[in-house]
Amino acid sequence: MALQLDALERHGELVFGRDRYSPEVRTELLTMEQCHHRLLPEVGKGPRPDQRDIDDHALPVAAVLDQSPQGNR
Repeated sequence: MALQLDALERHGELVFGRDRYSPEVRTELLTMEQCHHRLLPEVGKGPRPDQRDIDDHALPVAAVLDQSPQGNR
């Protein structure tokens, strides 16, 4: 995130003292990013459904069209 903040500052999109952006806000953003990266490895570790399980529960397109209020055109 530091790279993005540097670029936004360099291009005048983020300016200290404007729209409540300050060195403290920058520090908070960088701190939040570090916390996020510590938690990120835990995201997505659960079991993933097998594609066959998804296909078994999917409705054919024709069945969905037949159930629509306008019916099959």
